[in-house]
Amino acid sequence: MIKLRRIRIQINMNLGKQLSEIVNRSLSPDNVDFPKELKFKQKIQKNAIILDIDSNGNIDTLLNTTDELLAMADSSIKTKLEIDKK
Repeated sequence: MIKLRRIRIQINMNLGKQLSEIVNRSLSPDNVDFPKELKFKQKIQKNAIILDIDSNGNIDTLLNTTDELLAMADSSIKTKLEIDKK
C-alpha cells in the first residue's frame, strides 16, 4: 500500500449540456459515504461536467474510487445513447 501526502485528480468531460446533466445526476447519490481520506466534488461548467477527487491517503483507494466514478459515468452515457436510438 502506497501512502500519499496529497494528490488531486480532476476530470473534465465535455459531453454537451444534456449528457453532462445526466452524468451529474447519476453520480450525485454516490458522493455520500466516501472514504474519509477522499473529498469529491462535481459541477457542471458550460457544456462539461467536472469531477474533482482529492486524497490525503491511500493511492489504491483513490484509483478505485476514480475507476468507479468513470464506470458509472460511462454507463449513464451509454444508457442515454441507447435510449436515443429507439
